[in-house]
Amino acid sequence: MITPFSFSAWIQPFTATLQRLCGMLAIVSMLCSKPAKAQQDSAYFLDWHEVDSARCVGNRSHFRWEGARLRLDAPAAGESLIQRPCALLGEWQFSFQITLDFNPSSANHLVLRCRTNSASYLELRIGANQDELALFGIDATGEKFLCASPDGILDQGQNHLFIEVAQDAQKRYRLRWVALPGNSAWGEVRSAPDSLMPPIAHLEWLAHYTATRRDKFSWSSLWVSTSRGMPWNLPTDWRWTEVLSNPAPIIAGVSPTEDFLEGELLGLGPTLMADWTLRVNQRDYSLPPIWLQVGQPVVIGPESLRSILPPTAILWPAELDLPGEAEIQLEHSGGGHLGEWAYSQTWHRPADKAQGGYSLEPSHQAQACLPATWHSNSEISGTSLGHFPKGEMRPIALNYPALRAQVDSLGRPTLYVAWKHPLNPQTLPSNSDGEWHHERPGYSTWRPFLPPLPGEVCTILLPSQWTTCSGEVWGFDSLRWGWPRIPAPGELQWTELLADPLPYEPRFIELYNSTEEVLDVGALFVADAPWPTEWKRLGSLGEFIMPGEVWAYSEDPQLSKKRYPAGDSGQIRPLVDHLWSIKVGDYVGLFRSDGLEISHMEGMEHAGALGSQWEGLSWSRNAEGDWLTSGDSASPGRWQPFTRTNSGNGRVDLLQPDWSLLLRPQVAFKFREEGAWQLRERWLHIRGDGWTAWSAAVVRPSEGTWTSALPPPPGREWMWELEWTSPSGGIRRRAFMLKMRE
Repeated sequence: MITPFSFSAWIQPFTATLQRLCGMLAIVSMLCSKPAKAQQDSAYFLDWHEVDSARCVGNRSHFRWEGARLRLDAPAAGESLIQRPCALLGEWQFSFQITLDFNPSSANHLVLRCRTNSASYLELRIGANQDELALFGIDATGEKFLCASPDGILDQGQNHLFIEVAQDAQKRYRLRWVALPGNSAWGEVRSAPDSLMPPIAHLEWLAHYTATRRDKFSWSSLWVSTSRGMPWNLPTDWRWTEVLSNPAPIIAGVSPTEDFLEGELLGLGPTLMADWTLRVNQRDYSLPPIWLQVGQPVVIGPESLRSILPPTAILWPAELDLPGEAEIQLEHSGGGHLGEWAYSQTWHRPADKAQGGYSLEPSHQAQACLPATWHSNSEISGTSLGHFPKGEMRPIALNYPALRAQVDSLGRPTLYVAWKHPLNPQTLPSNSDGEWHHERPGYSTWRPFLPPLPGEVCTILLPSQWTTCSGEVWGFDSLRWGWPRIPAPGELQWTELLADPLPYEPRFIELYNSTEEVLDVGALFVADAPWPTEWKRLGSLGEFIMPGEVWAYSEDPQLSKKRYPAGDSGQIRPLVDHLWSIKVGDYVGLFRSDGLEISHMEGMEHAGALGSQWEGLSWSRNAEGDWLTSGDSASPGRWQPFTRTNSGNGRVDLLQPDWSLLLRPQVAFKFREEGAWQLRERWLHIRGDGWTAWSAAVVRPSEGTWTSALPPPPGREWMWELEWTSPSGGIRRRAFMLKMRE
């Protein structure tokens, strides 16, 4: 199927696309739901879930499981121990995160023991002495010091630690750490050679605490690997799922008081995210190393959020100051980047939610790359911090292309077609006619090598598997564009106008390109007189209309699509300037920027009743050039000119618009479904505040004419409404404003 560039397209559910395969060995798995023998713990991801407690021995009642996090919850002062099997053979490494909500001391500290099957063990003491991390080897001969961090690194009111302990190929132990909030850089020390203990069979946490510290210890899952080299996976990508850039707490103690970003890692398994920076516009935020699991909600924000974060989410600490609009991405010190994305406070609906307290999130996390799916958070707290969006994926319309011209670095004019839509660049290779560029997220440009003649229709062929950023394959194989020429008088025709809408509804103007060439609509204006006092811009600069296309320009395209589903939602564009109040009989002109009139409409009264009110009714032009009221069936973006004789399936055409004692209104109709239809009619007041009873239903075939048999209505402000019921139960309704004669 071939669909022109400017036609609508619909984006369907997300399908994840891996960008590259990890070349390293990934031997991580979840054990929490699979109780097994101790030796099966080797080289696994050891999680802390409730079901995992069955694998642990010790003071299990002194601990509380919170999702993938374990927290001390002791009844009184003392010490608590919990142990689980974990076989570590040969070269190995394990990593974990721990939070101490206090400054540790000899009376309040934590010990991690790696026990062997004999009486020996490796012991990491966290804050037991000199506010340091210290590694010891202990056996029957006593204890042997192996290595330690500098003194004082834990001398803080709160400590959030990222720790790695490893046994390397040189038969030494390696200790690495990051201690927040004081220092976000890695520290590292190693033991002397030939200082290894026997193979490890168990991991053991031992907490020492006073009465005021009995619930201040917590730690995360352990990632354990026995592979050589770095044990982690490479991330394939990142997607953002929520942003709060203007906090104004709605519920005290529940709503966040600081800016944050929420996202998730896309990859092959648990990943160590080290040496990453968050870039927001031109500002960089250093991020500490952190282990992340694929599909886990990750919140980037200050430590103050940790207390209100759900246990299923993880905090990546950073003190953010987010602007109302920004382009963001994660950048690696080695040159890679992830999560290119841009957000704007203009996405809030209603707009006053941008004043503070409400975050932005997509309808569904799989469509997070599509700006049109983002909206204000609907939670009572204003955000869904740490939880992925719960809405369903929804279709969105294609963004429209526009022509641009610029001067390159050599001073040569360059033409390109800008398409504001999030494409996957890897699926759009260039060809002999031009090339694609992707300067920023959600904005792609096609640059032809040779510019076409003005008005000429051009086609870009596309590969069969080109996709959106959400991984969905598009349903067409070519895009149409052209270097538009300025239209001459009569080449753009008015086809429909909603001049006086119902309250809180938008006006729209509909135009038809009657030529075989591409026409420029980006420099056209709507005016109220041949010598105007009101000038309103129609479309945005660079917009063009293809041959035979119909475009409706609405003050609110989304509302027009919702209010008039009979239209073509893919052919409705935003009207740059809102129109003035247009009355029946008013002059409305379409002008070029040089002042030349292209088209106009005037004297609509010949199509309706004199002195009637036309609020909420659009005017549509037929093939003979007459203007007729559309009743309740306005169709912005879809013009199908009909003649006085019925010729189309599924159509109802007004043949006789007059009504008097001698003339009766008449319609012609033709429906696709054959059989006997039930037809009835009534009078409907134009203001919608009154109607007559329906007439008795009569049986009619699916094609024919009908002349009204109703008695005359009181006054002139009435529409003629008809209803057809098909043999299968479907209902068709049409309403017409008639010319009332004396």
